[in-house]
Amino acid sequence: MDAQEILNMTVVLLKTKLGELDLPLDGRKKDLRERLLRHYGLLNDEEEDKEEEENDFESVSSRGEAVVVSPRLVAGPHFTFKDIQDSLALFNGTDNFDVNQWVEQFEESAETVGWTEVHKFIYAKQLLRGAAKSFVRSQVGLKDWNKLKAALIAEFGVSLCSAEVHRILRNRQKKYSETFLEFLYALMEIGKKIHLDEASLLDYFVAGIPDTRFNKTVLYQAKSIKELKEQIKIYEKISTKPKSTALDFKPKSEKVDKDKAQAGERKCFKCGDASHVAKDCTLKDQQVKCFKCSKMGHKSYNCPGENVKVKSEKTNLNTVKEIKWKPSRADRDLRFKKLKVGNTIFPALLDTGSGLCLIRQSTVNELDFGLRINGDKRRLEGIGHREICTSGSFNAKALVDDVEIGITFHIIKDADMDYPAILGRSILSQVDLIIREDGDVLTYKQKEGKETRVSESSILELREEFPGLCLQVEEVEGSQHDLAHLSKGDSAAIDELVRQYVPLKCVESQVEMKIILTDDLPVYQRPRRTSYEDQKFIEKQIKTWLDEGIITTSNSNYASPIVLVGKKDGSKRLCCDYRKLNEKVVRDNFPMALMDEVVERLQGSKVFTTLDLENGFFPCPR
Repeated sequence: MDAQEILNMTVVLLKTKLGELDLPLDGRKKDLRERLLRHYGLLNDEEEDKEEEENDFESVSSRGEAVVVSPRLVAGPHFTFKDIQDSLALFNGTDNFDVNQWVEQFEESAETVGWTEVHKFIYAKQLLRGAAKSFVRSQVGLKDWNKLKAALIAEFGVSLCSAEVHRILRNRQKKYSETFLEFLYALMEIGKKIHLDEASLLDYFVAGIPDTRFNKTVLYQAKSIKELKEQIKIYEKISTKPKSTALDFKPKSEKVDKDKAQAGERKCFKCGDASHVAKDCTLKDQQVKCFKCSKMGHKSYNCPGENVKVKSEKTNLNTVKEIKWKPSRADRDLRFKKLKVGNTIFPALLDTGSGLCLIRQSTVNELDFGLRINGDKRRLEGIGHREICTSGSFNAKALVDDVEIGITFHIIKDADMDYPAILGRSILSQVDLIIREDGDVLTYKQKEGKETRVSESSILELREEFPGLCLQVEEVEGSQHDLAHLSKGDSAAIDELVRQYVPLKCVESQVEMKIILTDDLPVYQRPRRTSYEDQKFIEKQIKTWLDEGIITTSNSNYASPIVLVGKKDGSKRLCCDYRKLNEKVVRDNFPMALMDEVVERLQGSKVFTTLDLENGFFPCPR
């Protein structure tokens, strides 16, 4: 058979002929024809390549497609972009990958596979990502590979200095999931930017391995990269422990049952007998064990034992800690006050002869909050001209006799003073000290004011001016209000009015209040935890309101927690957190009054006042 006859045969004839010759019948028509031509010796390598080109041309022509053969692409490369895509590096322009290095690697790969300038231009654009891709899209006139390369180098060609590269190598550590060779090649890639010598690269490699210097001794013996690779193999054998050895291996038949081995050591936790475990215990009547005396048959609250100590856990509550100190017999006639600083209570001696407030170092150590001790050191002179030096001072808020004052404490050694603290006369600038036979009292400083008296005619005039006021005469000494901005007559009248005013406690109020909710589901919250001191204040305040008839007990399904709010003077106000309830309240919408009309109504008025009501919400019944 000649070659032309084989080329004109159909697939059926080709398979029939190959079957007669006992040749394989799989493959396409081109493979069948090629197999038959080789059998008769009618095909060599040059004719095979030519045959493939003719077949490709015939297949495209048979579909009616226009064929344009480019002289540059006819002798194109044998490798496409997809064939070597995994071996090419991407470039985004924002990482530490140098653009010159990327261009060099890309051109080496393109030269190896025989890409032309057109292939380089097309495939290089497909490797761009992020900022580099956006930059190329924004440029005009990049029509070939040389222009594209020049534009990328000009835009992203920021070379790192040697110091920056050495810093990166010094901070580079071997990752846990990284092999030794991968770590070595990563360092070589970083050092390539500055042509790093092998000696420095070896030092950075050994220093980047997280191990002791003794274990890395074998790696220090390498003088080149080639020797280092050999030493890495030895280091891996030394540092890696085998997962299992022949001594650790035990056949399944030789494994000992743990339950059987420990049966003699285990005991029944119900009756304490070592002959059985709890699940096999036959004492059904003694299923309960007391955790106090460790005996069976009763619980802890029915334990008949006496003086049984139970281990209690430490509480996390912010409790008050009191320093225990007892005065000696010689100190019993001295006057002491209990100071509360933070959550610590300790006694302090009242000494108006001392110009400073002193505190012992041991007392400072008992305080439960952070102190800022400054370097204010003082030299004091005491009885017998004895000199005492302080080690510093700090400022703190202290509570004494329900009065909160700011005190500057000076710290002294424990051997220099027998008392936990001393209150000097420096506190008298903030409080008044009232000395009594039954005990001294500290009170807030009162403003100086002269006692004023007004005639009954003046009070009648004020009642005519304010007919709604309820006045009850009560003798009150001194004035607690600043009325210097008023005239002499008005100041005396207002002061007398304020001093003689006593509110009338009425059970019924003329104000009615109705709360409309969006639904009928009750709002309830559990009470909040409070300290022992706050709880005492809450109970006292509630008892006072109940006794005065301001509040009554309730069995309502609605419940809101109590909140204590601190005031500027250090006292506390009892409030309720109605935020959950307010979310369901249907609010009344009223138009706002015109401010011009409000101001006009004030014309001709003589007295302007603001009311500071205490618990002003009590007149509104609920």
